[in-house]
Amino acid sequence: MLHQSGFDMMACKLFDSVREIGTTAEGQEIRHVVKQFGHKLLDETKNVYRCTIMLERSTSQKPFAEVLRLPKPSQVDDWNLYKKLLGEEYRTCEGETAFEKWADLEEEQQTEKEQFIKASALKEGIDGIHW
Repeated sequence: MLHQSGFDMMACKLFDSVREIGTTAEGQEIRHVVKQFGHKLLDETKNVYRCTIMLERSTSQKPFAEVLRLPKPSQVDDWNLYKKLLGEEYRTCEGETAFEKWADLEEEQQTEKEQFIKASALKEGIDGIHW
């Protein structure tokens, strides 16, 4: 006689419900489809299992590389607006001369940052070449 533990039955029910329903209990669209599900009893005395779930990204979901791409255009716009407002506030509070010094310092820091990024990219390119 085949004996199914509580974990086996729970896992099978979970797999079937996720595979069939297609949405979460909150009504949100599932972004991945369960392609494979498996589990193995590792230690019967401690009731320890290893569970393996293979998911496939749904076609409606953005690729992960696109999600991680930063900054987003709207974030760049927000940052530029913030810097503009900060500069106007600094000019109002500290005067024109102090503002010009501040603006020069900001420009210098931006140039140094861009040079660092280019140098790092060049170094990565060189390190990536295997002779």
